[in-house]
Amino acid sequence: MKKYLYIPILLVTLVLTGCSEKDKAYYLNNLDKAEAKKAECRSQQEKAFLAKDKQKLESLRKDAECQAAIEAIREHQQAEYERMKQEKAEKQKEAIAEARKQLDTTLSSSNWQNVAHHYVNNECSQKWVIKEDDYSCLALRELYEEKVVQGKNELLQYDFKKLLAEQNNFCTKDKRKFSVCDIWGQALKEKAEQAFSQVPFHELSRQREQYCNYDSPNYVACSAWEKVYETKNKEAVDQFAQNYDVLKKEYNQCVDKLQKIGDHYSKYKERDAVTEYYPCSQAKQARIKLNLPYDHFKLKME
Repeated sequence: MKKYLYIPILLVTLVLTGCSEKDKAYYLNNLDKAEAKKAECRSQQEKAFLAKDKQKLESLRKDAECQAAIEAIREHQQAEYERMKQEKAEKQKEAIAEARKQLDTTLSSSNWQNVAHHYVNNECSQKWVIKEDDYSCLALRELYEEKVVQGKNELLQYDFKKLLAEQNNFCTKDKRKFSVCDIWGQALKEKAEQAFSQVPFHELSRQREQYCNYDSPNYVACSAWEKVYETKNKEAVDQFAQNYDVLKKEYNQCVDKLQKIGDHYSKYKERDAVTEYYPCSQAKQARIKLNLPYDHFKLKME
């Protein structure tokens, strides 16, 4: 009798196996069936929506086979997109390499200044966006960017003041974007930021006129000066705001200095020479940051 019990169990196992859900892997290998299943699920959803059958809609939303089919199609589409993108990139790379061969015969051995002069006077430099299939311009831009790196590396060997003094040698004839002057300016900005970072803040704060006066020949370094100044200024203000005793000491010294100068209008330049620079300017900003009333250095802090 026991041997007959195995037959129903075997049949149930076979039925369950035969009716197992189709998963994403199945549909990835049978994309036509995935599309058919997706269409079937969408059709059933539309019917349930029109019938206002919320229970059916919820059931379809959770249906494992519907989800598997949709996910398989989405994954396949993404894979196709990546494949086509890769093919397009490889094709473009090959085409640019071919265009570079022609350029290399005439320009690759030229120095960075000659390549910059060629590029800035070429129509490619005038295009806001170079099209993906404009291989000649893409190749020229690629060569130009290589020479920019070469030029900057050469210029960065100078110290800041020496590089600044070379402005006329690089910028007298052409100051356009992509020009030799433009490359010099990029190198100067990097060198200036390095140099200004090494200057003590109390000295840096008094160099604004030297570098940020529009009529100054050093004005080209103004943006670098401002960037470093803003960073150091914030650090100084934060230090005062976080240490009340230090803030009080510096602020009260500023009050003493201004009392000695006096507040007559004829003394405004002398007063500005105190209030507009470190540490008085930063002490004032720290008081504001702490929401303390600012009295124009009239009274000492307690």
